[in-house]
Amino acid sequence: MNTPCPHCQIQIEIDPETLAALQGNALFQCPSCGVEVPVPNVARAPLKVTAAAAIRHNPAATTSTPKNQTGKRNLFILGASALLFLIGLGFFLSSSKSGEEKKETKTEVTYPSVVMADKPISYYRFEETSGTTAADSANGNNGTYRNGIALNQSGLPALGKAVRLDGIDDHVATPNLANGDFTLEAWINTTSNSHTGGQGYVGTALLWSDVPGYTNDFVMSVLNNRLAFFTGNPDTTVIGTTEINDGKWHHLVVTRSKGGKMEVYVDGEFQGSMPTNNQDLSANQEVLIGGDKVLMRHFKGLIDEVAYYPHVLSLERIRAHHKAGMEVVSSQNP
Repeated sequence: MNTPCPHCQIQIEIDPETLAALQGNALFQCPSCGVEVPVPNVARAPLKVTAAAAIRHNPAATTSTPKNQTGKRNLFILGASALLFLIGLGFFLSSSKSGEEKKETKTEVTYPSVVMADKPISYYRFEETSGTTAADSANGNNGTYRNGIALNQSGLPALGKAVRLDGIDDHVATPNLANGDFTLEAWINTTSNSHTGGQGYVGTALLWSDVPGYTNDFVMSVLNNRLAFFTGNPDTTVIGTTEINDGKWHHLVVTRSKGGKMEVYVDGEFQGSMPTNNQDLSANQEVLIGGDKVLMRHFKGLIDEVAYYPHVLSLERIRAHHKAGMEVVSSQNP
């Protein structure tokens, strides 16, 4: 006699002897899936029960996995393995594509991008090859080249072009827009000996915004062959410790916190500080790059990447600028 399993739909063959033994039981286990199957009515057809059904009815008997169950289990394992493989392949392809997209959209860190991240109010890169306009890359506060400055000079690889000043009358005139809390920044290369003295305004001018007398002004200069920073009212100067007229490029930064401190940094290293007044240093509306209209102590050498910031840069950011400027740029880079 055959009876169907309601779960896996196989036909279960039951011999008459086993069928008779099953009478009095409402259910028996399917030999394939183990689901409880109703015992057929013996009065209808007394047939022979297969060994598989007898084994399922007698728990004490030795059992083995039916062939069709083994096949289904193997198919299940194969199917699960294939699914896991496809999922893994999809993840790998997705990760690879994502990596390619990230690689394609990666933004190269350049010196100008590091500077612009700190929001300068004026930034003069000196990339011009002709003309008299020194373009401001930050906010359009353009400066003016005066007295025949030599443009298109070689600078550090990461910085691009530079300008050369003759030490006689060359300078770049720019507006004084950062005079409360501020940072001044420049790269220079010179072998010339500077002027000497005790106050920054008598040094060789780098970023000059001086006014004769006891006024709210400032000067960043080379004094005693070192970086100096002067602020007026009262006259105060802080001088660095590193000689910077050795024919190498140097990164120079001075900061001023209104009513707080004025500080100097050479090549990413702090080199001194002094107190400063609580006034805006705006007595002179111009900042001359490399020029001095009072004592005529002009800078001789290369200068590049001059920036003014209307806030004080941290030591961490100053070091980041220096590091970016000293990067060696491969000729294979785009």
